[in-house]
Amino acid sequence: MDKEEIIRNIQTIIKAEPGKLNGPLYSISRRQMARLCLDAGEELNAIYHLTESHGVGLRQATLFEIAREEGNFRLDADIVSFTKGYAKREAEGMLERLKEMPSEWTIVQVTREYDPFELFNPRCPETSPKLKGFHITRLPCGNAPSQLPLTVESCWPADALKDPVEGFWNVKKKLKMRQGVSSCIRKLRKEAADEAESYCRDFGRMALKQWVVLFLGKLCDKNLENEIRKKIDEVLKKYPEVTKRQRYVIYLLAEGSVHLRDEELDDGIFSITIKNETLQDELYETITNIREDYSSLPVQRRYPVILILDEHLDLLPWENLLIFRRHPFSRVPSLHFAHSLYMLHKNEIKNGLRMFLRELPENEICYYIVNPEGDLPTVEENLAKFLKKRFPNWVGIIGKKPSQEELISALTKSNTFVYCGHGSGSQYMASETVSKLKVKPVQLLFGCSSVALKDHGGIVEMTGDVLQYAVAGSGCTVGMLWAVTSHDTDLMTMNIANLWLPGTAIDVKTFEPLPEGKVKKEPELLRAIKESREVASLFTNKAAFIARGIPIKIVTGDKNL
Repeated sequence: MDKEEIIRNIQTIIKAEPGKLNGPLYSISRRQMARLCLDAGEELNAIYHLTESHGVGLRQATLFEIAREEGNFRLDADIVSFTKGYAKREAEGMLERLKEMPSEWTIVQVTREYDPFELFNPRCPETSPKLKGFHITRLPCGNAPSQLPLTVESCWPADALKDPVEGFWNVKKKLKMRQGVSSCIRKLRKEAADEAESYCRDFGRMALKQWVVLFLGKLCDKNLENEIRKKIDEVLKKYPEVTKRQRYVIYLLAEGSVHLRDEELDDGIFSITIKNETLQDELYETITNIREDYSSLPVQRRYPVILILDEHLDLLPWENLLIFRRHPFSRVPSLHFAHSLYMLHKNEIKNGLRMFLRELPENEICYYIVNPEGDLPTVEENLAKFLKKRFPNWVGIIGKKPSQEELISALTKSNTFVYCGHGSGSQYMASETVSKLKVKPVQLLFGCSSVALKDHGGIVEMTGDVLQYAVAGSGCTVGMLWAVTSHDTDLMTMNIANLWLPGTAIDVKTFEPLPEGKVKKEPELLRAIKESREVASLFTNKAAFIARGIPIKIVTGDKNL
C-alpha cells in the first residue's frame, strides 16, 4: 500500500458519519502515515500525524457533547475537530496551536510505533502489547525562533528480560490484593514497590538514553540558558551547514548534559552530526566543560512539562523516573485537549500558570468528601481532625455518602474539590454527568486508581472517569494511577494541603499549628505534588500520585494576575 492510498483511506475514515469513526483504526493509520513521512524525510508532517493518533475516542465524544449541548458547551468544536479549524490546516494548524500556547510550556508526546499486526492480535484486558519502538516528540510552545517541533525514535531493548509495561500491569495486580494474611499482603506490596522502582530505574537508561533531555522543561533562568547557548553558538559559527533542528537538539543536550553519562552524550552528538568528526569532538569538549562549569544545572528550576502518552504507556509513572523527579509534570490526552484547556482558561493564565485567588469565601475555595462509604475509620479520624483544625470554615461531608446534587454543587461552586475515599467518587455520580458540568479549576481525588485508565482489551480504546474532567474543561485533576495504602495517602493529602492551600500549616501527627515559616509554601500545584510525594514511604504510593491537566497556581490578590 503506497502513501497516497493510505492518505485516501485516512480521509475515508475521518469523513465517516459521527459515531462511526473507528478510533483504534484511525490511530493506527495515523501512525502508519507518520512512518511513511519519516521514511520520506518529512518530519513535520510525521509529527502532525503522530499528534492526530492520540485521544481519538475522547475527541469524538467531546464533539458529540458539543453538538448535543447546542452552543452551551465549554470546549470549542474547532479545536478538537478532525476536519475543521486547525485540523483542516494539518501541520500548519498544529504549529499555530503551539504558537498560541504559553511559551513556558513544553509538551512531550510518546507514541508507540506503527505495528501492522496490531489489529489482528487478540488481547485480553490489562495485557498491553509488548513495548518495542516508540516516538518521542518534543513540542515546544510559544514562538521562540530557536525552537521547533522534533521527533526521535527509541525502543525497549529486544533482549531485555522483562517488558516494563507488562511489569507494571503485574505491579498493579499485586497492589490490588486485599484478601489474605496481613503480613503476606504487606510483603506483596513491598515486592511490587521494589519491582516498580527497578523498572523506573532501568527505563531511563535502557529506553530513553540520551533522549531524556527531550523530557526536560525549559530553564526558568533565561540568563543561564543564554550563557549555555552562546557557548554552543561559538562552536557552531564555524559550521554554517548545521541546521536549525541540529542546533536546537545540541542546545537541549547541553542544557541537560548533567543528566547524561559520557557515552549517552557522545551518542546524542553523534546521532545529529554523523558526518563530521571534528564538530563532534568540539561539541563533546564544549558540553563536557558546560557540565563541569555549571554545577547548579541538576537543581535548576524548570518550567512544567505536559505529557501526552500513548494509552498503553499511560500506566508507567513517567514523573517518577529518577531524572524527572525534581521537575513539574502533568498529563493531557492529546495536543487538542492541551490547546482546548489553554483557550478555555487563557484569561486566567499568566507565565504559563492557570491562577486563581486565595481571597475567596471559604466555601468557594474547597469542598471535601471524606470516607463516604464509612469503612475507612482511620482515614476519617485523621483527615477529619486535620481538616477541621487546618480549615475550620471549610464545608464538606465526612462519613456519609454524598447525593448527586451535593457532588454537582461541590464540583461547580468550589475552586478545589477534595475527595478521600474509594476510587474517584464516580460511584456517586455517573462520570458522563461530569462532562456536562462547568467544573471549577482543581479536583484532588485521593482514592485508589482515581485517575487511572481502564483497559478493556481487544481493539477498544481505554476509558477512565478522569477523562470526563478534561471534557468538562477542568484545569487540573490530581489522583492515583493504581491502588495505594491509606497511611501514605493520608500523609500526601495533608502535606499538599499544608504546602499549597492557604492558611497556617499544622503538624500531621499532633494537629497543632506549626511555627510560621516551618513549612515553605509552594503555590504551584505541580511542584507541590512533586514535594508531597516524598512523604510516602512506599515507592508505589508516591509513584501513583500524578496530575492530569494544565499547570495551576494559587495566588494572593490581583497583583499576581
